[in-house]
Amino acid sequence: MIDKQGFQDDAVAQSFKRSLAMIEFDLQGNVIWVNQKFAVAMGYTVSEMIGMHHSTFCPTAFAQSKEYQDLWHKLRNSRQFQDKVQRVNKKGETKYLEATYMPVFNGNKVEGVIKVATDITDREQHTAQVVTNLQQMAEELNRRASDGINRNKQLVQSIDLIVEESIDHLATLHTLEAQTDLIKGITSTIQGIASQTKLLALNAAIEAARAGEHGRGFDIVAKEVRKLSDRVEESIKEINGYMEGIITEVAKVSKGTAQMQESIQSGQSQVHTAINDFLSIHQASQQLDEQAKSFQMSFNI
Repeated sequence: MIDKQGFQDDAVAQSFKRSLAMIEFDLQGNVIWVNQKFAVAMGYTVSEMIGMHHSTFCPTAFAQSKEYQDLWHKLRNSRQFQDKVQRVNKKGETKYLEATYMPVFNGNKVEGVIKVATDITDREQHTAQVVTNLQQMAEELNRRASDGINRNKQLVQSIDLIVEESIDHLATLHTLEAQTDLIKGITSTIQGIASQTKLLALNAAIEAARAGEHGRGFDIVAKEVRKLSDRVEESIKEINGYMEGIITEVAKVSKGTAQMQESIQSGQSQVHTAINDFLSIHQASQQLDEQAKSFQMSFNI
């Protein structure tokens, strides 16, 4: 029946009892009434639950805690309680309930407690599984990031060694290049001496021709000196050819080594960037792991 203030209280109460999981306790925590929905959710029959103590449905650690005593102290003193709670069914299995404890008054005096609950076990178990999966993913990501960091550090060490060796090689090539320049200078000096010797031999031959019969021996020596000078010049030209080839090859190797060094240094920079990226991933995975653990702890209420 509906009056001007809405549905009658009895009708509303009966509707709640039919639709929601409900249970009533006296002030000592003993069950005095329970509906079918609540009994089924906990794995009992209605008759089995009558007279059972509230602590029977709680995890042992919670039932023996100060927090449990405080809960009932507040209920006896007119304080309502609403939260997600962890309970134990007849088989000892964990159940999660969205529960509201409300003091029942007789006038101004609390005479009992009524509890309205929603079974959220499936939802919580699914959420817990998701959290576990996230935690495992975080741990795997963390492991791979650590492996990546270690491998990149080893690669950096190898690259550093290559860079040092390439610098040493480049220095050696520069030294060799300088020495070839010195040799080239020496051959140029020898070539100058040979040219002067050839000129002197030519002058000596001219003077020997003027001296006639008396200068014949001197002419023979001058010719031999000129032949030697010619051979020296030819050898110098040949040496110069070899030296030019060596200088060209040294220049090529120096250029290649310098380019390789630049490439290695570029790779070294990229590896350092990769290490920093792995460190960021490592930190993010640790934060994800911590959040997953924190979230998981919220189930143990």
